[in-house]
Amino acid sequence: MDSEKTNLFLSETARIHNVGAALTTDRSQRNRAVRLVAAVLLGLMTIGLWLWSSMNYAIEQSPRYPDFDKIEASATLKWYPCHEELGPRFLCSKLRVPMDYHRPLNKSGSPHVDLALVMYPARSSSDVHWSRTPMLFNPGGPGGSGVEFLLGRAPQLQQIVGDDYDLVSFDPRGIGYSRPTADCFAFPSNGKVPSNDDRAYGDSQRVLYTNELAGHGLFNYSSRSTLDIDSRNRALGQTCAEKDAIQGEDSLLRHIATPNVAQDMVSIIDAWKDWRQTQCASHRSKSGCCEDEECIVSAHEDPEGKLVYWGFSYGTLLGATFAAMFPDRVHRIILDGVVDADHYVSPTWSESIVNTDDIVNQFCHYCYEAGVWCDLYRKGDSEADICARIDIIFQSLKDSPIHGVDPVRHVPALIEYPRVKSMLFIALYAPIHNFPYIASYLNTIFLVYQEQGFPSTPSVQHAPSLAVGVDSQLAIMCGDKRYPLNDTIPILEERHRKIAETSNFADVWMTLMDTCSGWSIPSKDPPMRWDDHPTKKPKPIKTRFPLLFLSNTFDPVTPLVAGNLMARKFVDAGLVELKTEGHCTLAAVSRCMTTKIRDYLSRGKVPSAPGEFISHDWETCEADETPWKPYEPMYGQEGTRNATTDREMWEMHKTMNSWKQLQEFANTRGDFGYGRNRLPILGL
Repeated sequence: MDSEKTNLFLSETARIHNVGAALTTDRSQRNRAVRLVAAVLLGLMTIGLWLWSSMNYAIEQSPRYPDFDKIEASATLKWYPCHEELGPRFLCSKLRVPMDYHRPLNKSGSPHVDLALVMYPARSSSDVHWSRTPMLFNPGGPGGSGVEFLLGRAPQLQQIVGDDYDLVSFDPRGIGYSRPTADCFAFPSNGKVPSNDDRAYGDSQRVLYTNELAGHGLFNYSSRSTLDIDSRNRALGQTCAEKDAIQGEDSLLRHIATPNVAQDMVSIIDAWKDWRQTQCASHRSKSGCCEDEECIVSAHEDPEGKLVYWGFSYGTLLGATFAAMFPDRVHRIILDGVVDADHYVSPTWSESIVNTDDIVNQFCHYCYEAGVWCDLYRKGDSEADICARIDIIFQSLKDSPIHGVDPVRHVPALIEYPRVKSMLFIALYAPIHNFPYIASYLNTIFLVYQEQGFPSTPSVQHAPSLAVGVDSQLAIMCGDKRYPLNDTIPILEERHRKIAETSNFADVWMTLMDTCSGWSIPSKDPPMRWDDHPTKKPKPIKTRFPLLFLSNTFDPVTPLVAGNLMARKFVDAGLVELKTEGHCTLAAVSRCMTTKIRDYLSRGKVPSAPGEFISHDWETCEADETPWKPYEPMYGQEGTRNATTDREMWEMHKTMNSWKQLQEFANTRGDFGYGRNRLPILGL
């Protein structure tokens, strides 16, 4: 940073917090500046790893899961005890389904997919009593592992939803422990199926590619960044297309789109029905099982063969697709952090980030309220002062990235605009958890620029990384598009300009959106064509039971307006707004929201249908925590008195504790990550 820029920066800083005496450039303080650089480099590594731990969580932090490849796949459900290190109740299975539903399994030579499933039985379940249908989950992504999601917090989920259902989650086709996985880098040495060596080599090439892509920064960051990002995305699309061509009609990449996954969920609940009836038949002589008249329910309320489901983020698109394709199969469907189906199939999700900047403004508000507890706060600040300080930080990073030596690994390190901007964007997903940390990190950067300017001479490349879930996310996102992205650079720049009119994060968002540039692999739908999707028709869809939509007031990627639009596409569907910030309702503990969910699942109580968005006519819930004032879980033993109110209060505390634990697990895991896997943050 030259002297003129330094003086301008310091004068603007003094205007903001009126502490000019602290803003010295005295060379005698050079050692302190060096220490600050070391601190910010350490902060980048520590906070960055924490914010983006989904990239290496499965390797470094998760329990050692058994190899699903050792479980025999079958067209019928066969459950095996598994994951005993997490408790004695988990059961696992591999369900074989058609890769192409136009070519059933009983047809010679038909390709198949083996879906990995995990079950956490209800406390009331036994060899002779299983719920008439399971409750399924999808954590979002696309590309998120449903298996790891349930393994991580099954007891907490069961506390929230109640004991009416056995909990089952699965890795959708192409993802996680399901086979085959979506893989654009593992080319077979012989034939059509890659060997283990082929996959290992492909993984190493993916690391190199991801590292090179991250080195280009964000859209519109430099004179060449947009062209370079788009060119590399097109090259990746061509690589995937070449892999697809080798496997032809048996290629998973053309059978991975969302309608196929919705059809897989039908296969799961049908297989459950058959398995449960087999269990009942084998034990009927002993207990009568659940065919006994005491267990019979009315045909209208009988959940057997129907879907009970909680989907987050992209999982809402999957759930809405299921409800549109199979409206008579709906028993209870909760869609949390709602994706607008119409925008999702468009070239760029331009309206997804209409509320993203609002969350930054809320950060300034909460930081102001926290006062000295927020590291970015200065005495005498207004909310506007804090926001202005953030703007100065990012302008300074654009003008002069910070470089130095990593204080832990003792290697060259670089702190620049794209990484920090991506980090801030990701922090907006979970403000309760993230805001205090991001405030501390931004403050450390700010102090570096106070002490001394640094020349903008980038000296290192991003560290190699393993991009988890990249290929599956790419194949699903791009395969779902019915209006492909295949624009020239000037048109892409115009798209960026229009989104920038809505949000300061247009550069981050267009970097993700361009992922599908030039994607050419055709999607093969199951019997119902996506273009005939009822959500695209003006008349609302009548489902067997109304859906429940949940949205936050300010969501960084799935705005409240999307929840309103999607709820009004289904007859009598309810909408509940949680008055908080972040992605999906797990972003904040709310007693009101937990009650709404439990009442919907157990009592069939549906919140009122929403009016037009402009009317703000729908039900709302208050959050019971804010950043810097998080909910404190209550632990201890249940009261000794037998009063109903005591038991109910204790049960509510346990439910809210479970919500908080699930929130923390999701933050650590990086779940509900709509649009997160391929951002060039930290090179991780």
